[in-house]
Amino acid sequence: MCVIKVNNVKSQVVGLAPNFLNLLAQELSVKAPGYYFSPAFRSGRWDGKQHFLTRPANTFPTGLLPRVVTFLSETCEVTPQIEDNRPDLECVILPNISEGYQVGESKVLRPYQVDAINTISNNKVQNIPFQRGVINIATNGGKTVIAEGVISELYPQLKKSGGVLLFTTHSKEIAYQARKSIENDLQIDVGFIGDGMWELSTITVGIITTIYRRMKDGKQEFAELKDSVRAVIVDESHHASSQSFYDVFSQFDKASIRLGLTGTVDKKNPVNEMRLYSCTGGILTKISNDYLIKQGVSAKPICLMFQVTQPELGSMEYQEAYNFGIIENEVRHDIIYDICAKETNSNNKVLILVERLEHGQNLEEVLKPLCKEVHFTNGQLSSDERVLLLDRLRNGELDVLISSNILDEGVDVSGINAVIYARGMKSIRKLLQGIGRGLRLKEDNSKLRFYDFIDDTHIKLLQHSMERYETLAAEKFVVKLMTVDKYNSASWDEINKEE
Repeated sequence: MCVIKVNNVKSQVVGLAPNFLNLLAQELSVKAPGYYFSPAFRSGRWDGKQHFLTRPANTFPTGLLPRVVTFLSETCEVTPQIEDNRPDLECVILPNISEGYQVGESKVLRPYQVDAINTISNNKVQNIPFQRGVINIATNGGKTVIAEGVISELYPQLKKSGGVLLFTTHSKEIAYQARKSIENDLQIDVGFIGDGMWELSTITVGIITTIYRRMKDGKQEFAELKDSVRAVIVDESHHASSQSFYDVFSQFDKASIRLGLTGTVDKKNPVNEMRLYSCTGGILTKISNDYLIKQGVSAKPICLMFQVTQPELGSMEYQEAYNFGIIENEVRHDIIYDICAKETNSNNKVLILVERLEHGQNLEEVLKPLCKEVHFTNGQLSSDERVLLLDRLRNGELDVLISSNILDEGVDVSGINAVIYARGMKSIRKLLQGIGRGLRLKEDNSKLRFYDFIDDTHIKLLQHSMERYETLAAEKFVVKLMTVDKYNSASWDEINKEE
């Protein structure tokens, strides 16, 4: 008889025939990116795969349990018996919630948010509760309020049992924002780990790099955290594929409830995808940008892409082409200047996203003669300085805010009418997070204008541009090819037409 012994971190397959074990090992193996160029692969010392079934113990990450059970049933025609060895399950249980569920005094969950929480509470493998999984919800869909709904239900149980719910993130900005939101909405004290602090409470927000360092150093406070955590919420959970996230979550052997929140799952990298599911379980809910726009939750974006043909960069290496074609490209800078002029002359507020520090510095110098209030927020500023700039943008005091990737994910950026995606590159996640910075619905119900470029100056830059174009079109956004002359002479009504 095949038995799967389930624990919170690892599960073990016992009694499965060797031929089926070999098939399961193949099912839980994925090709590593770039494997072909590895000397170990080329010499035959490695098969180029990352294996998620550990032999000969035959253990696998418990997040993959549904996949294992489905594979054994459908491919091997084996129905395994589940032996649930997870401790203290009855101490923390996420119940179903009803439509109209209220978080705090002022927030009522939307129907899709209620459904998302209930997919976690109702999730089972065979007949055992399996309250873990990923809620894949587009930016502006309300990931934090979903987390608050879960916290609201679990807080009394955790308070009684002495357990901890850990809300983790990779970003200092997101961590402070989440703590403030949870405390304000639920009227509870929230602990904080990160930025020089280690304050443990029933509900604790933690920055993963701080937790990882304490774990690696063998600090006593991490041992206490490990022993206390009964539930985990992972914000921007696609980062759970990183080594630090993966290693940390492999330690929480008493956490049966695991919720991942993300706007993007990188299916182009199968190792990262499997690591994510290993930590949190698979995708249970997917809410798209198109759905949120149709529901009147998000603003309708109009995407305008400007062709850039100068300078001609020939066959130079990509990094050099990126420097001359994007970071130092005065033709591109002039287009950004014209966009900012048209937007700010209409009293609109603009967010510009860059990848490199020197790019932001260049654009700040270019735009200073145009805007009295243009600033560049980046990792070299203090937390207080960055928070102040965001507050000033929300209050309408800035004309243009240039930002490095510290605003890519999760940070509430309101009050903007236009986003200029100046960074180039091909990352689908960064592109959708970038456009998401401006999708919050405005009081006048106006559309977001999202500016990007067709960089026809180098084959690699052009390839990346076309991948961004295809991503925007696949999201069912309106995408228009634009010239500077056409843009400068067009009225806002013409620019904002959905055609």
